[in-house]
Amino acid sequence: VTEPGTFDGSVAKYEEWAIRMRAYCKAAVHCYTSQDCMDFWTQMTGPIASSYAHTKLDFHLANGNWPSIDEVVANINSCFQPMNNGDWAQKKMQKARQGQSQMDAFLAEFDSWKLMASTSDDLAILCLEQAINPEVLQLMHHLGKRKDTYKDYVTELWLVAAGAPMDIGAAPWQGKGKGPPKDESHIMCFGCGLKGHYRSKCPKQAQ
Repeated sequence: VTEPGTFDGSVAKYEEWAIRMRAYCKAAVHCYTSQDCMDFWTQMTGPIASSYAHTKLDFHLANGNWPSIDEVVANINSCFQPMNNGDWAQKKMQKARQGQSQMDAFLAEFDSWKLMASTSDDLAILCLEQAINPEVLQLMHHLGKRKDTYKDYVTELWLVAAGAPMDIGAAPWQGKGKGPPKDESHIMCFGCGLKGHYRSKCPKQAQ
């Protein structure tokens, strides 16, 4: 199968490239799904397509989990097929909710929507604030970390989520020694989004 060449982000050329790219990867019979992902993403050029590819590469290189060819194509389809455009991406931003998604995975996806929608920083931050877990947003404001630019806001959000969670509004311990036993049932992990443990003790981080 002939190598399909690069994809420059043009939606008019996307479908033919995606079909040829899938056939190329299937014929290559790679031993690892990471090789299929690399083949797809390293062939994406142009400002939007290459930024999308770099976001995906950085995320999966960091966590070591690689999607299948079908999953890669489905995700790229959602961003570059002709029937999808900036309006679709903006609607995804407005309806997004982090839920129990890990913060790094959620932000990577949200970044790709913002890039495609070309929204202003103000709108992107508003959408992000209604999407992230309320406890995280409360901590951001409690620490005075809210920023006006989207890039700075996301940077601070990463730092807050990576740090040890705080019991906001808790009275300081006045006794001696190490203090009373801590009730962690209300603590929310900023990694997996579940309660009962800190990010540093997250069982999903250890997997």
